Amino acid sequence: MVTSDGGRPLPPWYAEQIVTACLIVEQDQSGFLLRNIEMRDIDAERITDVFEKTTSVRVRFDFFPRSRDPFAQEQTAAIATASHLVERIEKGKQYTVKLEMTREGLDWLRLVAEGRK
Repeated sequence: MVTSDGGRPLPPWYAEQIVTACLIVEQDQSGFLLRNIEMRDIDAERITDVFEKTTSVRVRFDFFPRSRDPFAQEQTAAIATASHLVERIEKGKQYTVKLEMTREGLDWLRLVAEGRK
């Protein structure tokens, strides 16, 4: 989940100009990579399950400029990326990973997105 400072909703322009993708990398207790889960747009798909043997996950948010073509399949290179490690995943527990973006970070993201169109 991506929000503004203090958990406030993102500004209206964000959904119009930015697509937020998410990559979740699952690891077991010995650090063995179990699988990658790729979510191309977290507004469309927000929930996923992890394998039972998963003990930690690395979550990476990628920010892409939204295409003006509604039928476009390819995403360009990410504008920015942020990642977070969640350790000690407990069986049967639900986790929410939240990234709060500062006003300055949102302003920068908007400028870069507008420059790429």
